[in-house]
Amino acid sequence: MEQARAITTHWYDHQQHLTHRWHTRLARLRVANPHLTTTHSASRPGTC
Repeated sequence: MEQARAITTHWYDHQQHLTHRWHTRLARLRVANPHLTTTHSASRPGTC
């Protein structure tokens, strides 16, 4: 049972690390490409 707990904890820590990295990367992309954060979409009627 101890091994399962260690694996689960390791997986959770890894996911937290990836989440932090991904949010950091997304924030940088938003700053570099502000046009990507607009809510306009060609697929929605009335937005063109």
